[in-house]
Amino acid sequence: MKKTEFPTFLNEQPTVVFGRTMRELMVIMIGMGLTYAVWANLTVLLPGSGIGITLFKTLWVILIMSATIVVALVKVASRPLEEWALVGFFYCCTPKVFLYIPFDDVEMLHSPDSGLRQSHVRDADEDDSN
Repeated sequence: MKKTEFPTFLNEQPTVVFGRTMRELMVIMIGMGLTYAVWANLTVLLPGSGIGITLFKTLWVILIMSATIVVALVKVASRPLEEWALVGFFYCCTPKVFLYIPFDDVEMLHSPDSGLRQSHVRDADEDDSN
């Protein structure tokens, strides 16, 4: 009986077109759509066909497309830049200081300014008695 091995692509992504992976192509296509949206909106905001306006719009197109190419093709520590952007976002959203204030007495639990509902405290006391 002949044994056949099927490729699983666990360590590499398959190339689709021009040696680019599907992730890279999708990032480039999203960048092209964003570039078109910026060009169209700048045309509405800055009407006219002067050389300065055209150069300004062309500068924005070049800036957005170059950023798109960098995000699509550059990897840091074998991870794409959009993953690093999410890591940075989650790091900024995570609190940096955590406060731990233990209760010293049971009376502090029963005080109205402790912030705990009395029903939770009673349930805990009943569990301890059983």
